[in-house]
Amino acid sequence: MTTDEVLTLASIIQTEAGVPSEMPKVSAVLHNRLERGMRLQCDVTYYYLENAVMPYLCPDGSDDAVYEKYADLYYTYRIDGLPLGAICNPGSDAIAAALYPADTDDLYFVTDTDGNYYYSPTYEAHQKICREIGR
Repeated sequence: MTTDEVLTLASIIQTEAGVPSEMPKVSAVLHNRLERGMRLQCDVTYYYLENAVMPYLCPDGSDDAVYEKYADLYYTYRIDGLPLGAICNPGSDAIAAALYPADTDDLYFVTDTDGNYYYSPTYEAHQKICREIGR
């Protein structure tokens, strides 16, 4: 990975993982998805567009073309691979996690309302956990 790619991935890890102890596991999920050609599908990239980009480019929220342009660069439910750039300034824990992910086969994670993380290697297992925790 290039330095830019590490920092972009670390920024997603920083924003997705609420605590440093979860960062290597979140990183593993993201690395595994990238290696398998899956989209990252990180909600934080949507929130970045909605809360950090669009209010400054279109304060009245009326320009769909501008939104589409930036969604095609950052929204990881829409694009393959990493976004164009970082979505925040990642800290050292997130950068370390981007460089040294945990050794897992997990492809999915979800949190409950108490901030507990649940990891799954399959979509079916992920859906089951989501139902169990009410997500």
